[in-house]
Amino acid sequence: METLNKAFLKKYVTPLKLFRLSYWGYGGLSYYLLRNSVIQFIVIDSFLAYLAIEIGLFYLKTNKKLFFLLWLLFFPNNTYLYTDIIHVSRLSFYPTNSLIMTLNPTTWLCFFWMLLGIFLLIYVGNLLIRQISDCLKRNYELNHQKCFLVNGLFLLLFSFGTYIGRFLRFNTIDLFSKPLTVLSKIFYSLNIDACLFIASMTIFQLIIFFFLTHEHKSFMHRSNQ
Repeated sequence: METLNKAFLKKYVTPLKLFRLSYWGYGGLSYYLLRNSVIQFIVIDSFLAYLAIEIGLFYLKTNKKLFFLLWLLFFPNNTYLYTDIIHVSRLSFYPTNSLIMTLNPTTWLCFFWMLLGIFLLIYVGNLLIRQISDCLKRNYELNHQKCFLVNGLFLLLFSFGTYIGRFLRFNTIDLFSKPLTVLSKIFYSLNIDACLFIASMTIFQLIIFFFLTHEHKSFMHRSNQ
C-alpha cells in the first residue's frame, strides 16, 4: 500500500512542486501586499491551510497513523477558508453614500488576491481528501459505499472543526494546550443553530468535493488517452 502512495507522489511530483512554488510565492507576496490591509489575516489562515496539506502528503509518503491523526486535526484549517470569503465585506466596494461600485485598483487587487489563494488551497485540499480516502480504501479493502461514507465523515469532521474555529475561536493548538476548556466550550455551545451550520457546511463541502474530484478524474482520464 505504501508503494502505491509513493507511486502517486512520484506521478504528481511536478504538480506538487508547482503547487509548493505557487503557495510560497503567494504567501510571500501576500505578506508584502496585504501587511497593512484589512484582510491581512489571510496570510496566517492560508499558511495553516497549506500546512494541513503538507501533513496529509507526509502521511501518504510514510503511511504512519500519527500523521493521519495530525492531518485530521489540522485539516479544518483548510475548510475554514470557505468562511474567510465572508471577510471580503471588509473591503470598501462602495464609496460613502453611493450605489456605484468603486474601481479602486487596491480594493480589487485585494479581492482577487484573496480569492486566488483560497481557491488554490481548497482545490488541492479536496484532491488530497480524495487521495487519502483512496489510500484507506486500499489499506482496509473498503467497498465503494464505505469509501463514500468515509469521505462524508471526513467532511462532517472538518465542518465541525470549522465551527469550532469560526464561532468558538479555538485553533488546533488549543486542543493540545487546553483540551478541557475546548471540550467544555463545545459541550455548552452546541445547539440547533450550531448543528444546522455544521450540517449545511457538510452538504456544501460534499457538493464541492465531488464536483472538483470528478472533474479532475475526468481530466486526467482524457489526458492519458
